[in-house]
Amino acid sequence: MQTFSGDVNQWENFIFYFDNARRQYRWDEKRKLQRLKECLRDKAVEYVRTLSSSTVSSYKKMVKALQNRFGLDEQPHIVRKNLYDMSQGATENINDFADRVQQQVSIAFRDSNKNTIDSVGTDVFLKGVKDKAIAFQAAQQNPKNVRKALEKVKEITADANLLGKSTTS
Repeated sequence: MQTFSGDVNQWENFIFYFDNARRQYRWDEKRKLQRLKECLRDKAVEYVRTLSSSTVSSYKKMVKALQNRFGLDEQPHIVRKNLYDMSQGATENINDFADRVQQQVSIAFRDSNKNTIDSVGTDVFLKGVKDKAIAFQAAQQNPKNVRKALEKVKEITADANLLGKSTTS
């Protein structure tokens, strides 16, 4: 059985194959819910842990919650308009901000190639990082994608902390 780790680009494929299996094997409600939970990994599991007990005890409610979180129902042109206003929230950690950027760019450019998604995502991420000096230093190193940009921001932040400079990331 295919698993789902929380990658928004994989949700539609995962739920398509899961639905086919549940119909083919005629799983009852209890079995569908059990099998769905068994298929979840990483971010998907972390998300499910935040849901109410009534949601995680109902197959339909859980699929709806997962669809709302990981599905690509948002219109790409609307998301694109909002991308360049994205910034790291006051209490948002840098990892969560990177994940949010990656998710939104994946939605906004879902029909684009990986290079476009990586390039736009990197630009949006670095532009939105709270500490502009660190973001500028990271940009100078030309990271190729959001993950690499995140690594650079963390490295520069750690170096600054070692030198006793304060940072806001």
